Amino acid sequence: MLQASKFSHPNLLHLPPGGHCQFADMDLVFAFLEYAEEDVAHGLPDRPLTEEETRKVLGSRLDALSYVHGKGFAHSHIKPSHIRVPENQFRLSRDTVIHLGEPRPAYRPVDAYDAPEVATAPVTLPVTFGRWV
Repeated sequence: MLQASKFSHPNLLHLPPGGHCQFADMDLVFAFLEYAEEDVAHGLPDRPLTEEETRKVLGSRLDALSYVHGKGFAHSHIKPSHIRVPENQFRLSRDTVIHLGEPRPAYRPVDAYDAPEVATAPVTLPVTFGRWV
């Protein structure tokens, strides 16, 4: 995630500089995330997105993903709770961004938001990646 902190894109959740420290003889890495009171997962049960909101969410996510892919990374776990809403703007979190070709982190169990192959293969880009309008 620290490499993802260097990314600069308006549709990614801001990631202020983190760092490292030592605590109880352990080397630790820490990071901060931009605060967002809401995410799409919490709002959907109360009210579905309008057509305009859906276009905005999808279009901005695809722009962010294209940017991340162009840097040699993939967002390994896209789900509604990873679409945060700071200041009324939809932004994709970056806490699950990993290098292309790396396996999914072992500490995170496979769930319904993972592609089936991530349990046994490294993360790759889709065969085709287009732009939705």
